[in-house]
Amino acid sequence: MTPEQPIVAADPMLGGALAHHPSNRLKPLLTAALIGAPITVTLMLTAAQSEAWWGMPVTVGGVALTALALAWYVLHWWNREVVLYQRGFSFREGSRLIYFGYDEVKWVGLQAQRLAYFGGLLRRDVYRIELVTYAGDRVILTNLYRRIAELAARLNEQIEVRLRPEIDRRLAAGEQVAFGEALWLTSGELRVDDERLSWQDFGGYRVGGGRLIFLRQDGSVFQETPLPLLYNVTILIDLLLRRRQAIEKGDA
Repeated sequence: MTPEQPIVAADPMLGGALAHHPSNRLKPLLTAALIGAPITVTLMLTAAQSEAWWGMPVTVGGVALTALALAWYVLHWWNREVVLYQRGFSFREGSRLIYFGYDEVKWVGLQAQRLAYFGGLLRRDVYRIELVTYAGDRVILTNLYRRIAELAARLNEQIEVRLRPEIDRRLAAGEQVAFGEALWLTSGELRVDDERLSWQDFGGYRVGGGRLIFLRQDGSVFQETPLPLLYNVTILIDLLLRRRQAIEKGDA
């Protein structure tokens, strides 16, 4: 028995392929069918039945234009994929193919939401992954890609293991580290917008209503921020937990 060949060849810079996440190609095909079938049937039952000279040209032209437009739509979504390698990932949109190292990413934004339809009879999980590199490149991944939950988890894991030491180093050096447009941490305090809370007064956090809520020592709310506006959330939560544990031990 011959060994199973990898779906994607190894990359000389990024190493062996770990996972392949092509676009969900069934969705554009179904959309094209739902749009194309009624148009074709309508043309066949109207223009094609006409005895006027323009009947057949209109039918043929209408079907051809519909087919071309829908073919473009399908191809637009078809050739998209993400490949995870040992040291980075590739991102393809049509003819555009870009390679990134995991250590090039400076922040990861993860959003997950469960939508309910028909009174909860039908449920759907919606994901959005946003990656920004130190060079300013931005990559957005959604449910368009297969196994999006797995892709989100593996991407975040690979990036976080490289990003966490850099964030720890910056905090130890007294630098300010951003976890959102209005949230910063330093070795001495937590800052939300223009309000500051020292770690000695930090009482923990809770999550509710899609928001991260920061508490003072007496349990009162210091500030809160919407989760979708945060990035590197798993690292942020870990830092808050470590800080809270240090306070409880008297090491803060």
